[in-house]
Amino acid sequence: TTCARKLDCVTDGQPIKTSGLTLATKIQQARMKIMCDGKVMTQAKLAELSGINVKIINDYEKGKAIPKGSELQKLSKILKVCLSK
Repeated sequence: TTCARKLDCVTDGQPIKTSGLTLATKIQQARMKIMCDGKVMTQAKLAELSGINVKIINDYEKGKAIPKGSELQKLSKILKVCLSK
């Protein structure tokens, strides 16, 4: 089971709304501010800590997927930032 809704799907002939860059940018900027072993936290490290697939993390940061509530909470806790849809 995937932990994100993919936005490149089509429902009833209508594209699913995009997440916009706001949430995507918040996730990316928060990740870039956290240091791990003296370096900026990577998507791979965030994936490891959150239990979310690294490709999904990448999709979140590109605005191609929207995290579900539980994943959003995990990311908020790890990144120490309030993320809202």
